[in-house]
Amino acid sequence: MKGEWRSIEGVSRAYLAWLLRSAGELEAAEVEARRAVTLLEAAKPFQVVARATLAEVMLARRQPSEAVAEAREAMALLASLGKVEEGEELARLVYARALEATGDHPAACSAITDARDRLLATAARIDDPRRREGFLQNVSENAETLKLVREWLGASAVAPAFAADGWPSA
Repeated sequence: MKGEWRSIEGVSRAYLAWLLRSAGELEAAEVEARRAVTLLEAAKPFQVVARATLAEVMLARRQPSEAVAEAREAMALLASLGKVEEGEELARLVYARALEATGDHPAACSAITDARDRLLATAARIDDPRRREGFLQNVSENAETLKLVREWLGASAVAPAFAADGWPSA
């Protein structure tokens, strides 16, 4: 039971870090994100969201090299696990943003393309067009991914296969 509570606390601290980052309390956000990573060492699927959150905090703190390192850890975990319930979209987005922040625009474009492809594949499995649109436009990391795709690759790079359902392609 102790391990289960560590996972619950770790995930809670990752969400708290995200909220603190959103509020501009970056030092406190970093402390909570690092605690989350430590608490979730044995819970690899949850490490993805914790490390992605830490990478996002490090970006906000203008520490792109550390952000890239944490984002790479999140992506490596994601690759080894195949699929996680929480944090995949955030990890892919933060990885692309961190690469861009270090000046590696070609790698950032490749990463955001991969993020887009995975995001749209997930969205395509949502049958209801309104729910699909909500998933893409109302989940912050999904909307931000598509925004960066438009900015870095052009509006036509967001034309999903299900645009005939009425989803805006640009």
